[in-house]
Amino acid sequence: MQEPPGQRRQVRQANVYGTAGSAFGGAVAMAGFLLVLLWLAQRGWRFPMVIAVSPTAPRAIYAIVVATAAGCAVLPVAWRRWLLLCGAAVGYPLVLGAWAIPLAGYAGFVCVLVRTRLPVKLQIAAAVALWCTLPGLRILTDSVSGSQASILAVLWASLIYSALFVIIERRRYPEQASALDELVYFFALPRLAEPFFQPIGGRYFRLRDTVRPSWRLVASGLALGGYGVILSLVVHALATPLPGLPHPLQLLCDFVRFYAMTTSQLFCAVAVFRLLGFDLASGFRQPFVSRSFSEFFRRYNHYVRDAVMALFYFPLLGSLRKTLHPRAAVVLSSFGSIFIGSYLLNDFLVPVVTAVHTRAALRSATAPAHLAVLGVYWSLIVIPPLVALPRRADGRPWLPGLVKIAIFNIVFFLIWLHLGWHHQMKMR
Repeated sequence: MQEPPGQRRQVRQANVYGTAGSAFGGAVAMAGFLLVLLWLAQRGWRFPMVIAVSPTAPRAIYAIVVATAAGCAVLPVAWRRWLLLCGAAVGYPLVLGAWAIPLAGYAGFVCVLVRTRLPVKLQIAAAVALWCTLPGLRILTDSVSGSQASILAVLWASLIYSALFVIIERRRYPEQASALDELVYFFALPRLAEPFFQPIGGRYFRLRDTVRPSWRLVASGLALGGYGVILSLVVHALATPLPGLPHPLQLLCDFVRFYAMTTSQLFCAVAVFRLLGFDLASGFRQPFVSRSFSEFFRRYNHYVRDAVMALFYFPLLGSLRKTLHPRAAVVLSSFGSIFIGSYLLNDFLVPVVTAVHTRAALRSATAPAHLAVLGVYWSLIVIPPLVALPRRADGRPWLPGLVKIAIFNIVFFLIWLHLGWHHQMKMR
């Protein structure tokens, strides 16, 4: 399968390697950035997820990340992956306690599974079946006790996509990833320091590793981290309704807070990745300048979209186009991949795994009104690109770009309200 042009450009950019000096500068910059995050947490302006374990947990895990980055800067490059894995071996048990054992056991199981001769479909079935044990436990008991539960839930939610990437990419590129590469991918330290569930492909993760960050990458990491800090402050500032504000403007503030909540944690995590030498994209490409829902799907939280395309859409399309009309194959592949990858493994399972009350999250995710509006949203993504819209005699579209952007944002805001995201955000 050929990679999209944007990803080929990104792979070339990742070949800008730094020096030991720039890598050590990245470690120093990371220390400063994480000190800012600690200061914000102490002031009550930001709530890092690891603080749920203990008040000193953020300090400990941040120190491990900085020490690992400094070690990667001053020690031989050949030691880099081992240093990253050693940092994870110290950090994960420190934060998760005994819950690090099932996490490590699952990752080890997948690493062994992909080296068997089982068909890919059986490997996927085995990986999904084992992964479902924790969500099943949460649904049956409506909780998983312990101070590590929230972090474990987010890490476990991200683990299923990581497992699928390892299985699929192992079959497509069998000689590219060693067991050490896969373990470093499963237990990336920034995922523990700033937990997030967005799926990042294993091959993309390796291709974007510059080994030692350049000064350009250090600067981009600090810039993204600064943006993440600003968004965290926005979340704090808009946590309570503003007195005297008209209701429509309050809804708009809630929408801004929702976007800030969605992006701030991811941006801070990707900033740490960049300062470690991984030239990863932020995950959002100015989504609200989109002119259509299909363009928005490519821009908003695009790690989910990239995973949907790579793991589900292209395999489904390859199977269906053998027996169906090309346009019918595209439509069915699009709806099927969005349902599996975006709904089942994101909109459905992530809330079920991460919510405090899993049964309430399960009822919300399967409510008929919620599913109906999701169907409208998916149709707006899939159908319009397949329809040839009329144009003017000179070939220009009827509506200017700014008008399309305005119409899209109004419709998306209405869908956001009807999907219950506004109410879900209020309950967090």
